[in-house]
Amino acid sequence: MAIIAIRCPECHGDVRLDESRKFGICACCGTKVAVGGDTEPSPAWQVANLKPLMESYLDAGDLTRAQDYARKIISINGADADVWYTDAVVEICRSPDMLDTLKREGTVPGLESLRNYEILSGRRADPADVEELRLKVWGVELTDLTLYCNSAIDKERWAGSECRRRMMGMEHIDVPPGVTSLAPSLFEGFDVLRSVSLPSSVTSIGSHAFSGCSSLASVTIPDSVTSIGGHAFSGCSSLASVKIPDSVTSIAVCTFFRCTSLASIRIPASVASIGNSAFEGCTSLASVTFLSSTTRVGSDAFKGCPYARTAAARGGAPPKRPGAP
Repeated sequence: MAIIAIRCPECHGDVRLDESRKFGICACCGTKVAVGGDTEPSPAWQVANLKPLMESYLDAGDLTRAQDYARKIISINGADADVWYTDAVVEICRSPDMLDTLKREGTVPGLESLRNYEILSGRRADPADVEELRLKVWGVELTDLTLYCNSAIDKERWAGSECRRRMMGMEHIDVPPGVTSLAPSLFEGFDVLRSVSLPSSVTSIGSHAFSGCSSLASVTIPDSVTSIGGHAFSGCSSLASVKIPDSVTSIAVCTFFRCTSLASIRIPASVASIGNSAFEGCTSLASVTFLSSTTRVGSDAFKGCPYARTAAARGGAPPKRPGAP
C-alpha cells in the first residue's frame, strides 16, 4: 500500500502526527488536523507540539510567527509563563520605548503579557536578553533594508523577502543611520505601521515609499530631505500632520493623495512646485499655509479638499507670503 504524505489544509505544510496517528499539528502554521477518530487531542498534547515551534521561530528572530504561536497556546492554556514571556518579548522588541521603560523600571506598566509572566514565574524579564533578541532581529532586517535602499537588491526581491514580511508586523520602524534614500515602495502596504524614525542621512523619499500605510499617524521628515517622490504617502488615511522641511524643493504628483486625516499643511518657501493631485482627496485639509507667493500649483492639487473651496473664493491663487504687499 502506498504511503500518502499528510498536508495541512490551510497552508499545505507538513503535518506531525501524534502517537495515536489520529491527529497532527502543521509544522508551518500550527493548525490541528484530524486524521481519524472522534477524540479531540488534549490541551497538553497541543501545547507540547506548538511550543517547540514557537521557540524555534523566536530563536530564528521571526517575531510575527513566534507571537502567533504564543497566542495560540495561550488560547489553549494560559498557565505557561514561558509563553506569556514570548508574547511580551515580541511586543517589547517592536517598541524602543518599551525597552527603555524595561531598562529603567524593571517592568513595562500596562503590558499584560509581561505582568502575567511575572505573576506565573515570580521573576522579571532581563532587559539584556530582550535587547539581544532585538538586535539579532533588527541586525538581519536592517541589513536587507539597507541593501534595497542602496540598490544592491531589486524591488522584486525586496517585495518577496522574509525580512519584509517580518517588518510588516511592526508598529514602529527605525531606519538605520547611513541610509540616504528610501527606495520606491519600501514600506508600501505596511498597514500596521504607526510611526517611523528617519535618520538625518536621508535625502530623498522614493515613490510609493509609504503608500497604503493606513495606520501611519506621524512621520518626521528630516531637514536633509530635498526630494519626495510621487504617491510617497498616498492612502495614509491616519496621517493627521506632517512637517515638510525647508530643504524640500518640490512636492510630486499625488504625494499626499487621499490622506483623509490631514488637517493642515505648511508649504515652505523652498517648494517651487506642487504636482498634480498632490493633496487630492484630503477631505480634512482645511488649512494650507504658503510661505511663497510664487509656488506653482498643479491641476487638481487640492481637489476635494475644504481648502480648495476657500482658495476658489480668493480667485484660485495661493496666499501670498506673510507680510508681502
